Amino acid sequence: MIADIKNDQSFLPIHDELGILRARVAELERETTDLKWANRAINALASCPGNVDGQAFLRTLVRQLSDILTVAHVFITELSPGRTDRVRVVAGWSRGQTSDPLEYDLASTPCKIVMDQGSAFFPEGTWRLFAQDSYPARHHIEGYMGESLFSRTGRPRGHLCIMDEQPFLFDPVQGRAIVKAFAALAGTELERLHADAALRQREERFRTLYDDNPSMYFTLSPDGLIVSVNRYGAAQLGYTVNELVGHSVWTVFDETDRETVLTQLQQCADHPFRTFTWDIQKLRKDGSRLWVHERARAILDSDGNLIILVVCENVTEHRRTSRLLSTLIRESPLPIVSLDQTAKVTSWNPAATKLFGWTEEEIIGKELPYIPPGEEEAADHLWEAGVRGELPAPVELRRQRKDGTLIDLLLWPVYVRERPGGKFETAIGILVDQSNLVRAEAARRESERRLRMIIDSEPECVKIVNVDGLIASMNPAGLALLGATSERDILGKSVVSFIHPDDRPTYERFHRMVCAGERGVLTFRLIDLHGRQRHLESHAVPLRDDAGMVTGTLSITRDITVRRQAEEALRASESLLHRFVADAPIGLVIADRNGRLLHVNRAFCELTGYSEEEMLGRTSALYTHPDDLGESLRLAVRLADGNRSNVSLEQRYVRKNGDMIWVAVKATPVQLPTHDQPLLLAAVHDITEQQKSERLLAEEKRIL
Repeated sequence: MIADIKNDQSFLPIHDELGILRARVAELERETTDLKWANRAINALASCPGNVDGQAFLRTLVRQLSDILTVAHVFITELSPGRTDRVRVVAGWSRGQTSDPLEYDLASTPCKIVMDQGSAFFPEGTWRLFAQDSYPARHHIEGYMGESLFSRTGRPRGHLCIMDEQPFLFDPVQGRAIVKAFAALAGTELERLHADAALRQREERFRTLYDDNPSMYFTLSPDGLIVSVNRYGAAQLGYTVNELVGHSVWTVFDETDRETVLTQLQQCADHPFRTFTWDIQKLRKDGSRLWVHERARAILDSDGNLIILVVCENVTEHRRTSRLLSTLIRESPLPIVSLDQTAKVTSWNPAATKLFGWTEEEIIGKELPYIPPGEEEAADHLWEAGVRGELPAPVELRRQRKDGTLIDLLLWPVYVRERPGGKFETAIGILVDQSNLVRAEAARRESERRLRMIIDSEPECVKIVNVDGLIASMNPAGLALLGATSERDILGKSVVSFIHPDDRPTYERFHRMVCAGERGVLTFRLIDLHGRQRHLESHAVPLRDDAGMVTGTLSITRDITVRRQAEEALRASESLLHRFVADAPIGLVIADRNGRLLHVNRAFCELTGYSEEEMLGRTSALYTHPDDLGESLRLAVRLADGNRSNVSLEQRYVRKNGDMIWVAVKATPVQLPTHDQPLLLAAVHDITEQQKSERLLAEEKRIL
């Protein structure tokens, strides 16, 4: 090549030939440097470790980009949560080391341009262009380049930027290509980090729902190995999760139930995707037992393996209650009979067998056999009336025993319904032989006496509370007040449980006082079954038996919530009026019909020169010009008497320092709940300058 140059330029002087050679050599050196620089960038991108992710990967990116472009500062940021005007540094490299965490506002920074436009490039003078940005100014940043990072939806997520205290000398096209390549890698990694975080949050929520759900969840293999169990389920059985997972399900069953459990698991395995239910006892770690209602279903997991999902509900208390109820019915000295919706017998206790003569085996699943011949139609009408809810209790009946003898009975029917007013599920009859009529009649008289007292009382909430504070009776108005649908919802409950906690001590003292034989009236707050608060006023008297002993209290309670709300609204209104008067920019006063000041605001004090303490309780004579006082008082009386709805007048005031001023007064009557008679509200503002202007204008007109 040198020979060619010499041949082509043989006519040039020797010093010109040397200049051309030196320029060509410098050009070749620059091309070689750029090529090496590009190769370093490509090698750096290719050498990003594939087994490193997350923050470590981003830290590697900023360090390598700093080395490639020979810049002092490289940062990767993302938008702060919930913000579009603030970013935080997720990876940074500054002067050869990892930078400290940083979060900053985008306003007045070159980063703002990057986020708005997608990129920015300032090869020199950055600190002068963005003097309000403390970082470039503090570090005397000359060169700046940035590229936006985008989410999958194309929305800006953050940015990557490089900075240096020296102007950028590299080719801007190549530099931007490298920065864009690194920005693409950083954006992809940030997207993946956010996706991983969201996945972890979903997994944590699912784990929480699974572990803390108040049901026992088991996943079993077909041979009974516990694959998983939730934390609640393990705790209910006295174990930790690790103590159960990987062990046989036989761990939580008695040996006598193993064959049953094996049959149930086999049944599920033989019929995948079909749900089976059963009740069975489980064995706790401490040896105690609990009854559970289980729902099981076999499915295929993600690998195609058969697994059995089991959900268990603790029904120990339900079974105990049912067993207790069954025992009470069986041991009851009164005949108790229950019928289904088709009038077939579903239960028949020993007392019924003793009274009528038929055994349980003879009766269950059949219609009642004790209807005397010829009374079948009447019995049908009685049944239909009960189904409609029109059957009063007690009902007088005549029925026959197995041996044909007739007996007179009193029947108390109870209809168990799906919901109030809905279709009944079971009809229960409690029967009393006429030999027990005296006891039944006494109960009936007591019931009628209470009923008469309730009916004869005011149409408000009427309740009877025994001396222990338990609700013995309540009328429909009281039930509505409590939000209850029937007396069964509240009978036997402590009345104090419905009282606002702050009012309970007062109510308990009031109840003891009435039970001691005194009458009383009490206002208190009640919280009904739906959590709503009401204000009540209760008039209570002691309730006595035939012997004169106090057995409880009878009270008539009125809902005064609306009245209280109205009073509070009036108080709030008065408070608002006082605040309005106090803070108004013009003088405001409230006075009674005699002109005595009840309230003055700050502006009125400044107008008259008197303090609030000096004016309260005084009349307007304190500051009204003597020549204007009479007219002012006469107008105030006419307003207070209702003869006028408002008054407007101009008069003179004498300030505390002796200065006389002209004021415009507008007054109107107001009614406040704390005062029996109307008060006067007056607005006053200074018109002295206006009066002077009017007088001057009048004088000028007169002269003209």
